[in-house]
Amino acid sequence: MKQELVLVQPQTSVAPCFFSVIIPTYKTSRYICDALDSVFAQTFKDFEVIVINDGTPDTLELERRLEHYMDRIIYLKQENQGPGGARNTGIRRARGEFIALLDSDDQWVPGHLAEMFDVIRENPGLDLIYADAMNFGDSKIAGSTSMESSPSNGIADFESLIESRCTVFASSVVARRNVLVEAGLFDKNFIYGEDYDLWLRVAHRGHRIDYLRKVHSLHRIHSDNLTADVISSYQGQADVLKKLKTQLPVSESLKAKMEREIEACEAFIALERGKKLIIARQYKRAISELKTANNFFHRRKLSLAMLFLRAAPGLSRYVYITHWSKI
Repeated sequence: MKQELVLVQPQTSVAPCFFSVIIPTYKTSRYICDALDSVFAQTFKDFEVIVINDGTPDTLELERRLEHYMDRIIYLKQENQGPGGARNTGIRRARGEFIALLDSDDQWVPGHLAEMFDVIRENPGLDLIYADAMNFGDSKIAGSTSMESSPSNGIADFESLIESRCTVFASSVVARRNVLVEAGLFDKNFIYGEDYDLWLRVAHRGHRIDYLRKVHSLHRIHSDNLTADVISSYQGQADVLKKLKTQLPVSESLKAKMEREIEACEAFIALERGKKLIIARQYKRAISELKTANNFFHRRKLSLAMLFLRAAPGLSRYVYITHWSKI
């Protein structure tokens, strides 16, 4: 039997701590030092750091960069299990009362853990808290925040998470370890949407979720991170809702809302496919996808785009590339 988990260096202390910082890494060795430096710059110091090498092909480079940190972290290696499976490994190993999640290509602001600790102390009934994140990197959305594009409004509960009235950003989350364990941890069958799936299960169990509108995290946008794949992200969200609609005891009204959100995800997928097909000069297929999308959206701009594609496909492609990037 293959060994799935290796503790690379001995754990020097068995004393409990308040936060266990969980950092999974896969093909992100060039960013890991930035992530760790942001953790060790925290003004609140009662934490441990667990880095999980999720079978990354750049292990040699990763471990070279981690040499400077080895006496301050718990470093685990395992065969690849995806982001959910890697986080689960860290959570099972954790000694903290609260789990603090950080992706290895993201960073925290220095007061992140201190402010989360204050919120927990003032609101002891909270089970999960998240905050806003600033986007940075080589992207047109650099300089914007997560809550500008995906606002959190009202109470963060099962229904508001379904309807995307509240959107949880993983690299800002702190959550009670026992709550995550009791909810079943991350479903490692999902590569996309694994965090959304867990937040929904936590909320469905009646655990209290809240959020801060302040920026606590810096979210790096680059070609390798999972959220860069828009179609797969929407597909992951739809797959999560399809799974939970059948597995969780929910009312008929909530099932209807879940089905509506699934339809919305599928419409966004069709829209994104249509855009890619325009670029690929596959105009008939592009029109078909845009029609599928517009059956849900009913946008005049999309209707005009389809008419234009039928009349002048080559010119439509040029105009799309230069002007229609936000249809």
